[in-house]
Amino acid sequence: MQSMPIIDLTQAALWTPPNLSSPEQKAVELLRREVERRTNVRWPVGVRTSAGRLQPSRKQDGR
Repeated sequence: MQSMPIIDLTQAALWTPPNLSSPEQKAVELLRREVERRTNVRWPVGVRTSAGRLQPSRKQDGR
């Protein structure tokens, strides 16, 4: 069996559309928290604007 290459996700970020529903926002936050809990890496969350630009989310922590 051949080993898989390692992917470094320490600099990853979560980018979402601006109009997520409340359950979708909670799912993104759950994913971010679980990654942080398991790896001690905190992914920033950002929003893709209608102009296609990426901007950091104002709400970084749903706790």
